[in-house]
Amino acid sequence: MAEKSMHAPSLLFRVLGAVAALTLVATLSSAAGAQTSTEEKLGDAEAEFDRLVGQIRVQEGELQALMLEAARIAQR
Repeated sequence: MAEKSMHAPSLLFRVLGAVAALTLVATLSSAAGAQTSTEEKLGDAEAEFDRLVGQIRVQEGELQALMLEAARIAQR
């Protein structure tokens, strides 16, 4: 009888340990998925930034051309 009561707490701790381990694995796997999503968002943001920088450069060129034209008109 004493043997059975000694094994019950041991089994309980094993079950609790297994549940804790599964919970930890589930939490870490969802965090890994979030990291991938974050990396994708970062890549998308960098691409958008590069696109906007390109647009700004084009607009700066157009502005420079307009300023030259305005200067020519002002000299007349």
